[in-house]
Amino acid sequence: PKAGSQTTQTLFDKAIQNYIKKYKYSNTVQDDLYREMQKVYSEDGNDKEVNISKVMDTWTLQMNFPIVSVDQYDDKSVILSQSRFLISGSDASDDKPSPFGYQWYVPIEYRINNSSAVMDFKWLKPNSRLQLPFDVEKDEYIQLNLGSNGYYVVDYSYNIFMKLYNAIVKKTLNLTTSEKQGLLYDTFLLVSLGNKPMDKALDLLKAILADNDAYIPLKEISRQLSTIARHIREVRVEESNQEVYLSKKWKDKWKADIKKVYEEHGKKYFNATKSDPLPEKSDGTNFQKRALIKFAVALGCSYGVADCEKEAITMFKNYKSDKENNPLNEDFKGTILNVVMSQDLSDELTENWNLMWDRYQESSQQNEKETIYYALGLVQDEKILLDFAKKCLDKTLVRSSDSLYILGRSLTQTYLGCNVSWAFMKDNWDTISEGFDGALFAVDAYVSGVLSSFTQQSMLTEIEEFFSTRMDSLKSGKAAYLGAIQSIKANIVWLEKHENTIKDYVETSGN
Repeated sequence: PKAGSQTTQTLFDKAIQNYIKKYKYSNTVQDDLYREMQKVYSEDGNDKEVNISKVMDTWTLQMNFPIVSVDQYDDKSVILSQSRFLISGSDASDDKPSPFGYQWYVPIEYRINNSSAVMDFKWLKPNSRLQLPFDVEKDEYIQLNLGSNGYYVVDYSYNIFMKLYNAIVKKTLNLTTSEKQGLLYDTFLLVSLGNKPMDKALDLLKAILADNDAYIPLKEISRQLSTIARHIREVRVEESNQEVYLSKKWKDKWKADIKKVYEEHGKKYFNATKSDPLPEKSDGTNFQKRALIKFAVALGCSYGVADCEKEAITMFKNYKSDKENNPLNEDFKGTILNVVMSQDLSDELTENWNLMWDRYQESSQQNEKETIYYALGLVQDEKILLDFAKKCLDKTLVRSSDSLYILGRSLTQTYLGCNVSWAFMKDNWDTISEGFDGALFAVDAYVSGVLSSFTQQSMLTEIEEFFSTRMDSLKSGKAAYLGAIQSIKANIVWLEKHENTIKDYVETSGN
């Protein structure tokens, strides 16, 4: 809608009400709904040149979604253009042609500087450009896709992106929860395409992390940090005349930031002696608060924050000494078990692993079983992991419906686990492919889980050679295998692009 008109939601609700009234007890087609939407839209004084049916067709009758590029046009304006998003960047050789040429009617809401009001609503139409006012000298920033409501990615040119970034750092731009998540998602998606430099994306992530008190952005931050960690977990670097994994230094780099999150949002709720109770579940407004608390604790422990790990280990010891009177806190059970199973190998660790395996066998609760088996896969011992994999194929110990999910998801959480899982797959492929024939989703999860995260050309070659004579045996898992091969190739390209940047960022950027 035009500036000052009724909200989009109000107009939509009115159109739906009119549509239901008009066509009750009747059969309809999509154009019937579009006509009612058009009527309400036009009555509100909006652009009569915009045909709702044509708008909707560009979104429902072709694949993908657009990237909206924002570039400086002159000293007083920016220019918007659109292109099709492709994960490969530009290769569309296998795609079907579109009657719309992969162009869309894109609804543009934007804000200049920290105005509480939407500056205006405009359409970026197919095969056209849109000019917006923006004084490069006077205006601090321009922000598109307010509320992250639009189904498109915003690609700000470098100078405009830096204006937005500087406003976030100076706290003159107050992003909503969804806008923080959306800006991070868009930025790292553009990094994967080569449209944005990795170091600036990480600077943005750090700025949002420093001033965030909501669950959804924190989860997006964690997702991006974890994605990078998975990509670099095979890379070794020198530290104090010793060779260490770059992923370890990556976690150490972010530990101080994560510690602040833990101390601010999770620490008082995670204490082996006396913890504050979490907000009540019965209050619907507390869902995000509870999620933030639990996630802050999980992050703190996963990044090795000493206080967090100490409390988790103490809680587990209390549980071991008296299970009946010291049950594990259900809100933090997964975090506690993950910490315990990630400790250095020892007789006590083996004892703890066996204890939780026995509990897995005893439990009749699927949620608890999943929590336990994810933790069991974190152990850093090849022998235990291999034994765990063998147990998964024993139908007297693990339900058939769980076996491949454990093998493909639990055991593959770590670099060691991935290698053990691949070796186990090769040694037992005939048994697995024959025993689980027809279990479509489980086979997909297994094949994808074991293969997709490798990042080296040597592993790609080894995997392709192994399956070159076994393609028929993949059966329902063939699509997952081909997808995994594409993922490995993408991982290799990612590492070639970003490995040195990550190394430099870890070494030279301050905490």
